[in-house]
Amino acid sequence: MAKLSDYVKKDKIVCTISKDPEEILNSLVEITLKDDKDLVEQAKNHLKNKDVIITLDLGNGFAISHGRIKGLKKIRIGVAVISDSISFEKNKNIRAIFCILVPPEKHRIYLSLLAHISRLFLHKEAQDIFSCNNSQNIISFISKIEAED
Repeated sequence: MAKLSDYVKKDKIVCTISKDPEEILNSLVEITLKDDKDLVEQAKNHLKNKDVIITLDLGNGFAISHGRIKGLKKIRIGVAVISDSISFEKNKNIRAIFCILVPPEKHRIYLSLLAHISRLFLHKEAQDIFSCNNSQNIISFISKIEAED
């Protein structure tokens, strides 16, 4: 079974003070694909394309922007923690955005990771944990919740 903690790493969590959703998503893609720089523009365009954009509002201030990226070899996940909540797509009061980019053929793991993330935010303490300058606590929280499942 895929574990979220295998993919969310400290260097892929960023705190932002930006209020511009496009700027946040662009920087999040750059961080998420730090090791796959040649795919950054493709991923940015994919996530901005209104015909294919997939953003999930998980409630409680959390959202996921995700997509399948041709040429990507490994699943990549980044997290943007937003200092003040923003409106993102149709979602209001978003405080953290997960960006999940996957190779097209990894659909089973992709769905499993989406389910793991959605379960994280059923826990009330998630709102307190996902704050700026708290990346190690975020990783510990993810590991703790996975151990309980």
